This record gives sequence, structure tokens and C-alpha cells, in this order.
Amino acid sequence: MFGKTNISRIVILVVIVSQLYSLKSNFPVKGDFENFTSDKEGNIKTQIEIIDSANTDSILKINELFLKNSENKSWTYMLYLDADNDIEADAIRDFEWLEEAGGSNDNISIVVLLDRIPGYDNTHGNWNGSRIYNITDDVSPTTIDSQLMVDLGEVDMANPTTLTDFITYCFDNFPADNYILDLWNHGHAAYGVIDDETSMSHFVVNDVQNAIANALASSSEEIDIISMDACNMITAEVAWELRNLCKYFISSEDGTNGYPYKLIIEDLKLDPSINTSSFCELMVDAYSDHYQYTYMTCLSVINQTRFIDIPEIINSFISELIATLEGNNVNDIFSFCREITYDFYDGHWIDFISFIDNIISFLDYPSLTLAAEELLEFLSEAIMFNWQHPGYLGSANGLTLFMPFDVTSEEFFTDYINRMSFCSGMDWQVDTLWDEFLTYYYENSLTTSNMEPLMLSLEDIKEDCSILQNSIQIYRINLWKKSFYEFYCSISSGDVDIKVFEFDLYGVHELIGGSYLINPDDATVECCRFLLETGFYLILVYSKASTSNYDLVVKEYDAINLLCNSPFTSTGGSINGDEQGHYKQYLNHYFRIEVPYGNNTISLTNSELTNYQLTIYDEDWRILFFMLAEGFGEVLSLIYNHTSANPITFILEICGYEGAGDFTIEVSNPNEPTPKMGFSYWQFMLFMPLILVVYKKRKIKNNS
Repeated sequence: MFGKTNISRIVILVVIVSQLYSLKSNFPVKGDFENFTSDKEGNIKTQIEIIDSANTDSILKINELFLKNSENKSWTYMLYLDADNDIEADAIRDFEWLEEAGGSNDNISIVVLLDRIPGYDNTHGNWNGSRIYNITDDVSPTTIDSQLMVDLGEVDMANPTTLTDFITYCFDNFPADNYILDLWNHGHAAYGVIDDETSMSHFVVNDVQNAIANALASSSEEIDIISMDACNMITAEVAWELRNLCKYFISSEDGTNGYPYKLIIEDLKLDPSINTSSFCELMVDAYSDHYQYTYMTCLSVINQTRFIDIPEIINSFISELIATLEGNNVNDIFSFCREITYDFYDGHWIDFISFIDNIISFLDYPSLTLAAEELLEFLSEAIMFNWQHPGYLGSANGLTLFMPFDVTSEEFFTDYINRMSFCSGMDWQVDTLWDEFLTYYYENSLTTSNMEPLMLSLEDIKEDCSILQNSIQIYRINLWKKSFYEFYCSISSGDVDIKVFEFDLYGVHELIGGSYLINPDDATVECCRFLLETGFYLILVYSKASTSNYDLVVKEYDAINLLCNSPFTSTGGSINGDEQGHYKQYLNHYFRIEVPYGNNTISLTNSELTNYQLTIYDEDWRILFFMLAEGFGEVLSLIYNHTSANPITFILEICGYEGAGDFTIEVSNPNEPTPKMGFSYWQFMLFMPLILVVYKKRKIKNNS
């Protein structure tokens, strides 16, 4: 469609010019060897004028078809820039960014197919139709200064043939060691990408797959990176469609404001020999640098060579999930897991990792947990790079998956499961069991949750609560200040576990910790203690006995004031518990101490069955020091030399890492007296008159 462009080396130009001089040695030569022109077939030509100085009317015009450059550059960046819709102005801005970065050079080629439309943006010549440009350095911010390669007229950017021909054109005319293909436009997750308003057409994902596959089939070249500068495109379904077409896939779970092309190209020019994985990292870093202050932006990279192995792992997880739902009365719990999972694109696509995290947190069944953890580990390897704005609170982890919630119409499910309409031809539903799970999910009305958290206030005791086996009760509390908090559950009968989650309107963001003692063998109280920020938190109480009865209270915890040279001993469980699975709890111990002048030795002594870790904070909660023992029974010790006469306040956090039992914490300073019981000599002399008076009064009373 586009034809081949034959580009000569400069040395060829020199030969041509020298030959012309030999013909007319007294003629000066004029010619533009930098900005070539092209014919309709895409053949680049230059016009050289040889003018007789004695007769200016004598003009010899030579059109020379240049030879193709046989030397590969390091990179060819192929940008499929569809501006044939309402975001034309954004496309022109991104085109300008490429020019501002200096465009192509000896090491990289930047080739753009730009399709425009009347009625949206009237800048930069306000032309219509489709053109291929070799990007060159920016001369004017109001014009397109790049080298026009081919003027195609109007083309349908959502036609697979257009994409196939563009890729083939780049392979033929801009050879490189590495290629990146970037599809730019509106994105609709697995529903497709690229909207061509003139043609009233839309690219479904299966057509994208076929278009790229056809280009690769007719060439010996390979595409290293496929990127989609379009909203919501980093889905499991899209990544699976591209699994055999590239090594890496880059896009965003959420909306995208456009790649920072100037930064990306400038960074690439600094190291054009960069390998493909490092270039992916470069793109994510440039994106995060540019959008670090732009709320709700994210970008991630999928390692396709790893992702290709997902069917077996996700199918194992799906089988265990369906078996758990069928064999246990946990539908409400599962629906709650989905409800609190962060989702994108009208609630149709969930953050995959957040969903699995919630399954692990709320559905405590060993075989399901094992399958979920294996899938989670796999995804952590397949999602090679991920950046998310802090506004997501950790809920945009790099990959989404279709799972609508609270759906009022069956249309979305029907099209997806049956591979109809925008989902036609998709491979994900064929190669995985996800469509079978969605069928079960929808037919069993799991798309709505009947669980509503009960509100809990600080110091408010929920008494005489009762739940059945494998059931949960969820509470929500709002903590108004940063402080230490203790979650205390007293069990009168049965066996319960408690978990605490950070929570807001977007859902659960993080499991803070919990208490998982075996009741009543370990204790009749489940207790966990943390330093928490202001915000909302969920408390989950889960019954492991046929019936469990409990009281629950959340209260602010006062750190223990530790005196210098006065050791303090306490006890508790640990995050990992003991070898038999007992005493598993997140019970942090907090101490406050005023450290005096001089050398202060801070020591934490573990008993033979415990391994506690020590974290030291200042009063502004900045971590000053962290230590973890390598094994049971070790002593952690450090010396802090305080050079000021004024004491400094430290906060000590001691957390059990493994085992269960005692620890002793002490801050010793040889310059400080050891606290003793009773009076010192001077205290005794000071209070002696009072003691004598009391003694005399008692004696008089007894005599009377």
C-alpha cells in the first residue's frame, strides 16, 4: 500500500554531486540533501539544480531515486498516531514533543503515521488525511517540520490492512536491531482500541492481533515492544492476544494523558544501544517523572515471554475457587472480596493482583490459598515494571481482568463469554477457564454483596457477638489521628481470628495484620497492635468453630515509658508463629524513652524460643534504625552517643518475627543512676522529720 522508500547514504549523494561537477565543472550546485520529497508511491526523491553561472536560464534537473540504507539503526519507533477523532489536538501536541526531542538521528528512527480530521484542531497546516513522517528536529512550534515520506490521503486507521502496511513499510525502509510499535488513540480495554471517526470504525483486539501477525509473517523482522498509548489497555485479555507478537507489552490500567515523548526520546538518545527490557524501564521512569503530580496515572510493562505460561496457573486457581464456592457457604464473603477490589473502566475490569490479595485475605482455605499465592507469584514475575500514582494507595498493580460487579444487564457478560461483538475472536476465553468462572459467578448472583460492615467507634465494646463456622463479621472504624491502636477480641466460646485492613472508598488497600491464635489452646483473647495513620479501617472477625462468641473493642494504646538502666520484660506471639502454627499474631510492643547525654546502649534480648525485631523512631515517626535477629535467643544491641545535654525522645517498636515467648528491652547509660526502690540517703534525711511526726502520733494514740 505504502511502497518502498529507498534512502541513500550521504556517500552516494557525494558521488552523484561529483559526477555532476565533472559534467559541468563551472556550474554551481544547489540541492537540499536533508529534506527529501516523495512521490505518491512513497519513493523518496531529491531535486538537484545545476545552474550555468553564465546563463541562469540553463537549468539541469536530475531526480535521483536513492538506494536503501542497508545498515540497521539501533531502534525504530513506529507510532500509529490516530488523530481522526476528538483528541486530534492531543495527537498534534505529542507529534510536537517528538520533534522537540530532535527526531531521528544516526542511531534511531522515529516514523509516524498521522491521520487527521476536520473540525477539531486547525493548527499545523490544518490538513486532512493520512501521512507518514520521518520525525526531524523542531523548527517552529506551529508547523510540522518533519520529513514527509508518504501522503496517503484518507485511510481507515481501524482497518487491519492499514496497520499491517504501516509496519511492513517501517520494516522495509527503516531497518533496525529493535522495534517498538506504539498504538495511539482511545482505548476500551479488551473491547478494543483505535476509533476512526471519518470511517466510523473501531479496532477490536482480535483484528489488532491479526494485523500485526500478518506484518510479521511477511518479514524476517520482529517487534520487541508493543505499546498502547491509550486508556485501560493493560488487561490480561489484551496481553494474551499479543503473547506471540512481542517480548514486552506496555500500557495503563487507567486513563492515560499521553506519553511524555520528548523525555522518552531524549533518554533513548543518551543510550541508543539500550536493551529492550531497559527501554521498557526507561519509558515507565519517564512516565512517572512526568506525571508524578498528576492524580490517578499509572503505567506498567508485561513480560510476554513469561505471561505466555499463565493458562495452567490461572486455570488451577479458577478450579480451586469454584470448588471453594461450591463446597462452602461463602458466597457473601466472595462477593465482598469483589466489591472491595479496585476496578477500572466503568467497573468492568478489576485490578488482578488486588483481587487475588483479597481472596487470600478473606477466604482462608488451604488449597485455594496455595493456588492464589502461586498465581500471585507468577504475576509478580510477569508484571516486570509498574508505576502507580500514590493516589491509588497500592491498588493499581499493573494488570486488569474482566469482572463486572453489580451489573444491571447481561449484555456485557454475554458478549464477553460468547466472544461476540467487540469481544469477537478473542483467545483468552478459549485458552483459560475464566469464561467458565464468570458463568458461575453470574448464574449464582455473586455480582452483588449482602455484607454491610458494622460501624465501630473507638472504645465502643461490641458485646455478646456470635457467628457460625466459616462465617465472617466485618466492622468499620474511622481513626481520627495517628497513634498506637489495639484491637482486642475476647472469646467466650469457639475460635475466631481477626484481621485489620486499610480501607477507603476505593476498597481495601492493604492487610495491616491480625491475630490468628488457636483458641482456647493459645489464649482466649485475640489481640493485635499497630501504629496507624488517620483513616478508615476494616476489622474482619472469622469463625473457625461451629459457633463462636466474642466481645470486640478497639482502643488507643499508650506506649510504655521506659526508664534508663531499668530493663523491661514482656511476652507475645509473632508474625510467623511457632513451628506448630500456634501463637501467630501481629502484636507490636511500643516504648517511649528519653535518652540522656552520653553513650546509650539499646539492647533487645530474645528468649530461646523467640526472634523479635527492633525499630527505632524519632518523635516525628521517622525510622532511625531497624534490626532483626538472625535466629532464636539472640541479643540485638547498638550504641547511640547522644552529644546534647538535653535528652532526646525515642520510640521503640518491638515486633515478634517468629516463635513465641519473652523478650527484654533495656537502654543503659553508665552516667545515669539505676532506679531503685525506697529512698536515697538525701531523700531519707529530707523526709525524716515527717516520719518522726507520724511515728509520735501513732505512739500517742496507742498509749491512749
